[in-house]
Amino acid sequence: GLLAGKLWRNHQFDPRDGRAKYPMFVGEEWTKSQDFLDELRPIAAAAKRTVAELAIAWVISRPGITTALVGAKRPDQIRENAPAATWQLSDAEKSAIEAAFQRRGPAASRGPV
Repeated sequence: GLLAGKLWRNHQFDPRDGRAKYPMFVGEEWTKSQDFLDELRPIAAAAKRTVAELAIAWVISRPGITTALVGAKRPDQIRENAPAATWQLSDAEKSAIEAAFQRRGPAASRGPV
């Protein structure tokens, strides 16, 4: 859900939600990821696509990448994300995403939980 853009900056995890144990969902890492998503949302919106589609299309547009692993839990998620496989990102879109990715910087290691 993080790169799908469905977890907003003010999202409060249920105490039973295991994601709260991972560095990417708390503190500075959470803020950096949300800042990154804030840059992706207008790119996706301009193309009339979702942030999830944008993320998938960008991953499979990378040199040497032939597959994007998408953790869909429900059939509707598959239907929502499948169009990303046919989206040919423009050079401007790729550049904007890459610049946002560089500003985001490396993610913290998942580490043991």
